[in-house]
This record gives sequence, C-alpha cells and structure tokens, in this order.
Amino acid sequence: MRAHPPSRWYRAQKFLRRHRVGVAFGTALAATVLAALGVLLWQAREMRQEQRRADAMRDFMVGAFVEAEPGAPRDGPPRITEVAEKAIARARDDADMDERVRVELLDELGAMLRHQGRLQAARDTLQWNYERARGAFGDDAPLSVSAGYELGQSLESLGEIEVARTLCDRLLSYASDPDLRRELLQLSALLATRSHDKVRSIADANAAVDLARKEPNAPHLAEALSYLSSAQLDAGNVQDAIATSRQQLALRQRQYGSGHPSVATAHATLSRAYRRAGDLDAAQRHILAALDIDRAVLHPEDWRVSRHLNALVVLRLEQRDFEAALASAREALRIDRVAYGDEHARVLDDLAKIGSVALKAEDYASALPPLREWAQRAKNATGAAAAETRIDYAIAIAHQGQRDAGMAELRRAVAMLESGPGGPTPDRAESYAKLAAFQLESGAVADASVTLDALDACLAAAAPPDRPSLERAITLRARVLLQQGRAADARTLLDRASSQAFVDAVARTEAPLLSAQAALQARDFDAARRFATLGDANLAALPHPPSRLPRLASDLRRDLDTSMPK
Repeated sequence: MRAHPPSRWYRAQKFLRRHRVGVAFGTALAATVLAALGVLLWQAREMRQEQRRADAMRDFMVGAFVEAEPGAPRDGPPRITEVAEKAIARARDDADMDERVRVELLDELGAMLRHQGRLQAARDTLQWNYERARGAFGDDAPLSVSAGYELGQSLESLGEIEVARTLCDRLLSYASDPDLRRELLQLSALLATRSHDKVRSIADANAAVDLARKEPNAPHLAEALSYLSSAQLDAGNVQDAIATSRQQLALRQRQYGSGHPSVATAHATLSRAYRRAGDLDAAQRHILAALDIDRAVLHPEDWRVSRHLNALVVLRLEQRDFEAALASAREALRIDRVAYGDEHARVLDDLAKIGSVALKAEDYASALPPLREWAQRAKNATGAAAAETRIDYAIAIAHQGQRDAGMAELRRAVAMLESGPGGPTPDRAESYAKLAAFQLESGAVADASVTLDALDACLAAAAPPDRPSLERAITLRARVLLQQGRAADARTLLDRASSQAFVDAVARTEAPLLSAQAALQARDFDAARRFATLGDANLAALPHPPSRLPRLASDLRRDLDTSMPK
C-alpha cells in the first residue's frame, strides 16, 4: 500500500486538536469582527438613507419657499400658512416622492398649520397623511403611529374629543417605541381631562411619568409632570398638583438655570396650582417670576408672553383687581394679533376674555366692542366656551339699551348649550350660572329656576364639583327661593351651606345678606340683624363688590330699621 502525504482535511483536524483554545478564541473573534462589520454596514446604509431623506426634505422646503415668492406686487411677504399650504399640495401631488419623506413632511406641515390656528386645514392634512401612512407601512409601523399622534393632537384642538379618544386608544395598542408611547399617554391624559374622566387622566399621566423616568437622563420628565399636574388639578387633588408642579420647576431649573423660557412655563404651572389652592400670594409670586423671565429673554411680542399674561388675568380676577386684569388682557390681545393675526383662535379667546372681565367690572360699554368683534369672527363657533361668550355678548347688548337684540342672542346661546353632546358636563356650569343671574336681574324668576336645575346637573357631573361654582349655585338658588316667597327653604339651604366656610369672597358676602333677608321675611329680627352685621363686615372687606350687594345691604338696613319692633 502506497503512502500518501497527509490530506488538507487531516492536517486541519490535527491542528484543531492541538489548538482547541486558540482556535475557539480566533473563531469567536472572527465572528465578532464580522458581526461588528455587519452592524457598521447597516448603520452606514441607514445613515445614507437618513441623509437622502434629510436632503429630500431640505430641497423640498427650499422649493416651497421659492415657489411662494410673489410673481407680482403684493402687500407683504407670504404668510407662513400660505407657504405651508402650497407645500402640502405639492407633497400630496408628487408621485415620485419617497413615502417616508412625504409622511414626515406632512406631519411637520400639518402641525405647523395647527400651531398657526388653521385647525380644520391641519386636521384635513393630517387625516390624509395618516391614512396614507397606514396604507404604505401598516397600522403598527412607528411612522403610522407618529402620523396618528399628530392627527390626534389636531382633533383635540378642534374639540373632537370622542374621535380623538378612539384614535388614541388604537394607537396605544400599536405603540412600542417608549418615547412615542409617552407622548400618546400624555395626549390620552389630556383627552381624559377634557371628557372629565379623572381616574383615567391621572392613570395615563402617571404612566407617562413612569416612562419618562426610564429615559437616560430623563429629558422629558418635566413635560410629563406638567400633564400629571393638570390631571391632578382637574381631579381636585390640589396639594398633589402643587407638589408635582414644584418638582417640575426644580427639574427645569436644573436643566436650564433660572432664566430660561421653560423655567418660566414651570413657574406659570405652579402659579395655577397655588391659585386653585387659594394661596393667591404664592400664585402671584410665581406668575410674576414667569413674566420677569419672559421680559429678560423673549421678544416682547412672543406668544409665550401672552400665555402668561392671560394667567395673570385669571389671578387678578381672583383678587378682584379688574383694572389690572383688563390691562393685562388687552396687552395679551395686542401680542396675539401681532403673533397670529386677527383670525386665530387665540385672538378670539382674548376678545372673549376682555369682554368677560369688563362684565365682571360692570363696565358694559367697554365689554360690548370686543364681544361684538368676537361674535363677528366666531359665527360658526360651537361648544360650551362659545355659548358662555355668547351669553356675555347678550348681557352686554341688553345693558346697552338693546334688550330685544340681547334676548335674541341669549336664545341662540341657550340653543347652543342644549344642543351640546353628552348631557350635563362641568364645563357648561359657568354658562348656566351667568344665564340664571341674568334671568334673575330681568325678573324671569321661573326661567332662572329651570336654568339652575341644569346648573345643578352640571355640577353633579363633576366629582367633586368646583367649590366656588357650587357656592355660586347656592346663592343663586337662594335668590330664586326668596323671590318665590319661600324664605324658610332659602334659609335652610343657606344654613346647610354655611356649615362649611365659603371660599368664594362674593358668596361669603352674599350668603349672610341673603340669610338676613330670609330671617327678616320670617320676622326673626334678631337673626336678621346678626346676619346683616356679618354681611356688612364681609362687604367692607370685599374689593369692587357687585353692585347688587351694596344695594341689598342698604335695603336690609332700611327694612330692619322700619320693621324692628320699637
């Protein structure tokens, strides 16, 4: 038998037996190198794709601005909304555009329209984009979920809460990316707050906070905490909201120092919580801190300055400093006209607020012009807020000598309230309270009683009801009972309410005066004198009281002097 030289396979086996450890290490090293090379190649491909998408988006937007250049003389440069709308039309019609680029572009452009107040146009764009993304990538693709999230924000801005809720729940079932899921949970918490689902709003806001805490360095934790604070305030958990807002402020200060716009926003959030707790000094300290930062770092006509001025308006109303409230409201309107233009929703809100503040000050002549402008620009407005402003408009018209026109507006406002979806809701309570007060002043006692039934149903839908709103409902009901000659029922109602100290300064003054009136009707002169004295003391401490209260106090003193046995 002839000998053969060792085969390659034989030599390989022999080498492996002698060098098992080294070969194993070398194999592992080679595998690691190959895997790393594969990752690098994949990353390079992804980077090239990202760069191509970025280049495509850049070129597209440059082209959109070039196309917006006027071909003929015009009053001024094109508005950003004009550029966005032309860009949207181009993106929708471009058959050669990469689908990922299209979806990402329309996400941004739709959001831009929403921020500029073009709410219906934004909704239409984002709806089309979401359906396109689902068709191209599937329901569960991150790009589709992101497009749906932008649509959900647009729906919330339009007040389409039920539609937004259905969409948000569907998106949450698909969202696996932690950052996107956190944003959806924040939106879900906001929607729950808008629909008065206090349990869900807090649960979803807490879940968003938990996700934010798990992120490296928690960059979005302060944002998540702001949603939690809002949910806690809506649920009546005021002290929890203060603690959450203080944590948010501390985070923002650690992130940015003491003079950053985000810190100003956190101060404003904390101010709101303190105001709801009745600590007006702390609320004032924080909202003024926010405005000090604004003045130091922002343009004087930045929209954030307007937001914080409007928060100051609410505080000044609580302090019953109507002159200062009107000054801040008018400055906010001026800024928003410059920042957004006359047709923006924020401008309409500012007009409504100025009118409402002027009515509280009983300055009907100053209230009418902004409310008339609101009515002209908001012809198709619906919902509880629009109904409330239309009631203000009706009251301003009636007090300016146009009673028939005012009553026509009032009927329109009532129809808006009664046609609203979902039955009694807490956000309609203020409208019914204003309506009942106006009916009482007009002598329509039976109508006021029916309106107060609707107000009671709205307050019952809140758990717990807002205490100042509840106190106002009690004093309105007592006025109705007194005008119906039911003094004993009025006194029982007021005695029961007085077992818990009134938090609203006007109700705290009005309740003992009404109790004195009820006691006087029952010829309980000692009680009438005691209640009248308490009411007079509270009236002396009340800045800018409603004119009906000094009249009531004066009438009581006169009636007591003439009715008391000699």
